[in-house]
Amino acid sequence: MNVHGSSNGNGIQGRPLDHDVHLQVDEKDGEALISPVGSSMAVVDKLGDLLRGEMSAVEAYDLVLSASHPQGMEHILRELRDNHDHRVSLLRDRIRRYGGAPPPSSGAWGVIAKTLQRGADCLGIRAAALMLEEGEKHGVRLYAAERVAPDLETSRWVHEVLFPEQQKTEHLCREIVRLTEDR
Repeated sequence: MNVHGSSNGNGIQGRPLDHDVHLQVDEKDGEALISPVGSSMAVVDKLGDLLRGEMSAVEAYDLVLSASHPQGMEHILRELRDNHDHRVSLLRDRIRRYGGAPPPSSGAWGVIAKTLQRGADCLGIRAAALMLEEGEKHGVRLYAAERVAPDLETSRWVHEVLFPEQQKTEHLCREIVRLTEDR
């Protein structure tokens, strides 16, 4: 196929593609599936958004860990925090692979998450646990999105690597909620 816009003989025509746009060709059931996948900068931007979300989750768990919580819960909270921190590392590496610079902070997401988490902490461990659970559910929805990234390779990576880990984290967070039911 000629990706610069002229017909390929099958009636496919179009404008020239941006030099930084990729095509992904997959085969499914004997058919070639061709998909424009966006620029590497679009991929870096989306991965940066995911990274800021993970960084804000680490910050939220740090806040909860610094507050008082029932005995036996610290191990689970630390595991949750460390799971998010691991995804921070994975996302930073992936952004660098695309030639981008990872965001240095969680940005607005972090401010919002910290504000909400501090408010929940003031209301007690149950409110804090419920707030964390909402964040984990949001993460599951985000990573489960069909087109979480502008390119198929990154979308697959998110679905195969980050999404299952986020599902585990959300499940573990439900344990925290369960432990706080009587509080």
